[in-house]
Amino acid sequence: MTLDDFLKMLAEVDYTSGLSKNNIVERIKTKLERIDLQRWEDSGFNINHIFTTHSAVETTLLHFAAKSGYENIVIALIEYGAYVDAWDSDGCTPLHFAAEWNHKGILDILIESGANVNAWDNDVCTPLHLAAEGGNESVVRALIACGADVNAQNSDGHTPLHFATKSGYENIVIALIEHGAYVDAWDNYRSTPLHFAAESDNEKIVRTLIEHGACVNVWDSCGRTPLHFASDHESIRDILIESGAYVSKQNNNRYAPLHSAIEWGCKDVISSLSGNASPRTEMAVGRVEQITLAGRLELF
Repeated sequence: MTLDDFLKMLAEVDYTSGLSKNNIVERIKTKLERIDLQRWEDSGFNINHIFTTHSAVETTLLHFAAKSGYENIVIALIEYGAYVDAWDSDGCTPLHFAAEWNHKGILDILIESGANVNAWDNDVCTPLHLAAEGGNESVVRALIACGADVNAQNSDGHTPLHFATKSGYENIVIALIEHGAYVDAWDNYRSTPLHFAAESDNEKIVRTLIEHGACVNVWDSCGRTPLHFASDHESIRDILIESGAYVSKQNNNRYAPLHSAIEWGCKDVISSLSGNASPRTEMAVGRVEQITLAGRLELF
């Protein structure tokens, strides 16, 4: 069966009356295709059996139900003995799906049944990462209230705050900070949420992060500050400079924010930055030649 077939099948089961742990297996059995029914039977109709879709997704019935928001099935499966922290082929638990798809009721049921709120998937993302990325504030707050680590880092070093910032959800950013999220958290490349906000041209989040203590002059592994990422974003650039950003801070290639403005031909940016730094004195000789050939220095 395809993934859509499984979800459609569970939808039909979820809508039937009187669903319980006493009939959940029989009702699902009547809806399965022969090959999937045979494989399930071979497992002894194990409620934690791993089903494989045509797209090679390997998952349990509880994963399917949590993803689709079928509360009746979730309750019946758990009462029958479904393992709430089972992994699918991506390492996700049912709680990951409930968080990602904003199914608050199912999230509550899973947590009350003992689900691990800090479970990792194959990318070391927790349910809170996925909820933050999806902008699901009620789910975010519910996870935090139940002990979710607001500073958990995935395999790239990203925290939920990185995710919320990159996705542009100011309300999630505020909720995470209120509960102890590090505003200057580094990912594996030493990028902070403020780097992400500046690059995304999100003025509200930039202000929120700075108001909560984010360092405007922090540099990533390439030596870039948030201002390097905001050189072509006028409002972000102005906020950063007003907050003390160094316009002459060079990255590992001896390249300052002003140099980006020159290369891109952003006259308004160049005008505001040039009063604080000179590209002719700060650029490496080779870079000056490159930009001159590109015809940008005539802007001065």
